[in-house]
Amino acid sequence: MNSTASADRMLPTLDELATAVLVLDAHARITFVNAAAEHLLNRSRNQLAGQPVTAMLGTAPGLTQALDAAARSGWFYTTTDTLLSHPDGDPWHADLTVCPRPNPPGGFLVELKAVDRQRLTTEAEQRQRLQHAVQEMARAIAHEIKNPLGGIKGAAQLLALELANTPHAEYAEVIVREADRLHTLLTRLTTTHQHPHLHPTDLHQPLEQARRLIAAEYPELTIARDYDVSIPPLLLDSERFVQLFLNLLKNAAQATDGRGTITLKTRVARQVTLGKKRWRLAARIDIADNGPGIPETLRDHLFYPLVSNRPGGSGLGLAIAHEIATEHGGAIHFTSNARGTTFTVLLPIPDPQWERDR
Repeated sequence: MNSTASADRMLPTLDELATAVLVLDAHARITFVNAAAEHLLNRSRNQLAGQPVTAMLGTAPGLTQALDAAARSGWFYTTTDTLLSHPDGDPWHADLTVCPRPNPPGGFLVELKAVDRQRLTTEAEQRQRLQHAVQEMARAIAHEIKNPLGGIKGAAQLLALELANTPHAEYAEVIVREADRLHTLLTRLTTTHQHPHLHPTDLHQPLEQARRLIAAEYPELTIARDYDVSIPPLLLDSERFVQLFLNLLKNAAQATDGRGTITLKTRVARQVTLGKKRWRLAARIDIADNGPGIPETLRDHLFYPLVSNRPGGSGLGLAIAHEIATEHGGAIHFTSNARGTTFTVLLPIPDPQWERDR
């Protein structure tokens, strides 16, 4: 049997590996990547085929050294915690192993283990468990507050009747109004967990509905759109997702004082793990603003109830958005720096026919 043909038939089995693997020719051009590498680089294997490996991973000394050493010795070469470039622009660290391929001569197998992503996945799981505990505690506290709050409002209403037509009547009215406001806040906190009513939905429909509402509320805001309209319908509760997108857009608008720029972007992400389940394809929605960024002190707790960076904010918008994404089998996370903040929503695409057509 031809050894080259045999080796080529072995390539699809690389998809079974959780580690990213790139197959290079003698000129260090990519000829094949496995599914984990598609996810890591956020590119399909068709997009990566023929690309120089340096175009995808940069010209880091560690990568060049590993390729040269493997070519000279004819044996594998490993470097740890190597700083590489990402095709989307963000630098990242990886453990890197290069192994020369005998068939065809001069080619390489490159194995990548993203150090930072492994650590961030573990931290995200711990953060989600803690967030769930905080949410349940907040609901329990809110439920207990509602009962005495009703008594306070009732007493204030009786007091308002007694003080009618006196200079002190407005004080009782303030108590009633504030009791109503607090009751509304507590109701939102205790009723966010609902079973979604799922229907096949174009995710751009609730996104556009939320965009129109925010554009009407903030007329000086610039909202740019970059949609991938090929994304198939997803099983969503459309009304819940209007709420999710509205919460994220309102946060972005307020971060720019209603006069900045928000960019809405939808794409297909590959090889995404959501709730410990791996999906070959997922819908990715990015909501980016050019505000001042989120303070470091809030970033680890941002999705917890009652945490807000805005004076007078309830701190429930992001907690509710996170819960809606989670109840649909998705996830939400963010990146932030002094140039702005991007919230990313990921939702599984469980459509095998669309995946094959893609």
